Amino acid sequence: MKRHVFVLVRYSVLTHHRGAWVIGRDNDFDEYKKKLFEDERLKLHTKLFKTVTLPSLLKMEKKNTTVLVFTSSEMPAKYLNEIKEIELKFENFKVIEVDVSQSLTKVMQDKLLGELGKLGEEVCYASVRLDDDDALADEFYVSLFKYVDPSFVGHSISFSKGYAGLYENGSYKGFYVQNYPKLALGLSHIHHYRKGEEKEVSSIYSLGGHTRIDEKAPIIIDSRKSMYIRTIHEASDMYGSKIKSKVELERNKVTHEEVFEKFWFLNKKEILNKVLVSGKAFVKTHHNTFLCFSKKSDTVFHYDFQKIEKSSDLFFILYDMMAGKLCINNVDGWLEIKKKGKVRFVTVPDLEVLLNKESGIILKMQFDEMHGGAFLSASRSGTVRFVEHCKAWENFLLTF
Repeated sequence: MKRHVFVLVRYSVLTHHRGAWVIGRDNDFDEYKKKLFEDERLKLHTKLFKTVTLPSLLKMEKKNTTVLVFTSSEMPAKYLNEIKEIELKFENFKVIEVDVSQSLTKVMQDKLLGELGKLGEEVCYASVRLDDDDALADEFYVSLFKYVDPSFVGHSISFSKGYAGLYENGSYKGFYVQNYPKLALGLSHIHHYRKGEEKEVSSIYSLGGHTRIDEKAPIIIDSRKSMYIRTIHEASDMYGSKIKSKVELERNKVTHEEVFEKFWFLNKKEILNKVLVSGKAFVKTHHNTFLCFSKKSDTVFHYDFQKIEKSSDLFFILYDMMAGKLCINNVDGWLEIKKKGKVRFVTVPDLEVLLNKESGIILKMQFDEMHGGAFLSASRSGTVRFVEHCKAWENFLLTF
């Protein structure tokens, strides 16, 4: 039996069912639509989706995860196209346009049924709730996947512990720990699918409101680790002076460093934000350093973040997940073999490129057999050399 995770993201869906959103509860439909599609609101949500929500999902194992982004067919073309561009870069991301007259829950069920039919005869799967401005922790996938088992079918899973993050002027100003059982963010349900037996399938949204989900299904509350960031910004329902005061309270204060340990992609480095939406990942060594390339000497090194940033000759080496090749940040081109033990940077490929053997987000990097079949190995001195055999600790980690 296959196991799979479906993350269902609501991205500014316009619906006649006003109760789905606080923004729609106190307005007539035309006013609701106007507020939902305000340019400043969509700019903010697009930025948050690209720099917070999206990179947190890229941590999940691609072959066992499908991200379904549901958005409005009436969203302004400029912003709709931006979402669709992301879909083109990641094969396990799918954007579904929802008509204003359609039931969002029914559209979700129909799409799930189609996706499950592609996976096989029998599937145990989880469906996960997520909005377009929140994030799931690096460990979320691994922790949830332990419950994606026939013994848990029919149960809902609530990872209740996480962080609330106050987001103002383009960055997080502070965090505090929260523990809310049955919180919608990351709320999941375990299902079973057998081909031919079900005309429709259910999702976590089929169970209704999250605050009363325990009345529909037995629920497991897992509060052992912080599993999410709930983003509070000027366009969100919770934004206000009370939240700001809560962040300031010493007993609730959490350092950025503590959060970064669980959400590494939130590092404030500007270079990181440029890379996140491109379908590329940093290449991290077992020394907790990053691969970089010197164009002056055509040599690969590994250094910590600060050293690479401060050098005008060193460039981050990135792994392009769609092309399956190594490239350099902010420069068009690829890294290719010059000769055994050396690499070179080219804009037009004419030699064998660096190949890879991928397992999850772990990468074993090696040259083609025609060029010696040597593996990259990062030494303690900071140099990168080529070895005949690859040891387990010489694998590289793709980091977003």
